[in-house]
Amino acid sequence: LYLHTKAFGYHAHMLFQVKAVETDQEKQIRWRIVQGTFTGMTGTIQIESLAKAIGSTSAREASQSLVSLYAQHDYENLGIPDFFVRFGLEVILEKVSSTIRRVVEEKSSVGS
Repeated sequence: LYLHTKAFGYHAHMLFQVKAVETDQEKQIRWRIVQGTFTGMTGTIQIESLAKAIGSTSAREASQSLVSLYAQHDYENLGIPDFFVRFGLEVILEKVSSTIRRVVEEKSSVGS
């Protein structure tokens, strides 16, 4: 997966390695940036039953999902100001979560 982001005149080009993992309890999308601005950053998108996550027996909550997004990046100096590193991470995670939400909502509306 290739992603290009731009903020305040800075560009970030990243190539992601992505792997889907599924267990009885949850589904995960594990990713790692293998080339580009944030090389070495890793993350997980975790999808699980809302009812299981909060310990509920509600039928409504059993039909809903909880989506969590985790990311980590250890670095010393990326050659850009620290503010832009942190902001860049926020932009990446926001784009990923927005895309996931859009796809899920589109799939839900097609099935309705």
